[in-house]
Amino acid sequence: MKLDFLELDTIEAAAAVAHAASSQLYGMLNEMDGADWAGTGLEGDALATEIYGMACYTASKQAGGEQLWIQCRMRGMINDGMPESRAFADVEQSRKWAFLLFCETFKPLLDKLATERGLREEMRLAEGRKAPAAPKIEDTIFEPIGSMGEMEPHALDFLKNLSKPKAPAPEMPPAIVEHEDGAQMQPINLGAPSEEETANQQPQAGTNTEPQAGRAPQGAPVVPGDGDTPPAGDGNGQQGAPDGAAGGAGKTVKTPPTTRKTAAKGKSRRKAPRN
Repeated sequence: MKLDFLELDTIEAAAAVAHAASSQLYGMLNEMDGADWAGTGLEGDALATEIYGMACYTASKQAGGEQLWIQCRMRGMINDGMPESRAFADVEQSRKWAFLLFCETFKPLLDKLATERGLREEMRLAEGRKAPAAPKIEDTIFEPIGSMGEMEPHALDFLKNLSKPKAPAPEMPPAIVEHEDGAQMQPINLGAPSEEETANQQPQAGTNTEPQAGRAPQGAPVVPGDGDTPPAGDGNGQQGAPDGAAGGAGKTVKTPPTTRKTAAKGKSRRKAPRN
């Protein structure tokens, strides 16, 4: 049965590997069993316990070979190969290399085992973690909508109709307005006057100087005919304006005094009736 990696004591595993490396190096250099490379004089479980304690100290202090040896000396663990100077520099060479190899092997291996264990724990948690169930629509404040780029059907129809070419609008004839007396009138153009209208507004030649045929010239005396009502005068021989002239045009027309012949002729017509 294999041991689960997550149940593995990383310090114990790294210490076992570092202890094996130091034992092999010390045994090869001294042609002996190198299990007690630290010089503790112990073996079996007692030695394994001391090696585990050395590993814990190295992990907590990130100690090197010399620092670990000084710690073992201060605790009284070293019973073999203690130099008279009690200095690490005077320690026998093979034992010195064994301490250095133990620390240099243990620390990087412990970091790798701890990293791998953390990754495996994350994987186990991810496998056991269930995906959250989708909330019900009544438990949310939002209604399910599609993408923001989607458009409503009526908007799509509007865009389709907008892209279609439209037929030109037919030209409507100008509106004709019927007057009350039956005459038809074109709509009034409020814009700039046309050339035809401008020409019609110009006075025609000879209009003010030449009298029309069959009409009396302007300023000539008005001679009433037989049976006509004589125009009202002002007492000085001046004739008044007709009734329609004053109210219609708003102009006062003065006529020259009548001649004696006209007055005499008028007097001859206004004779008293015979009895």
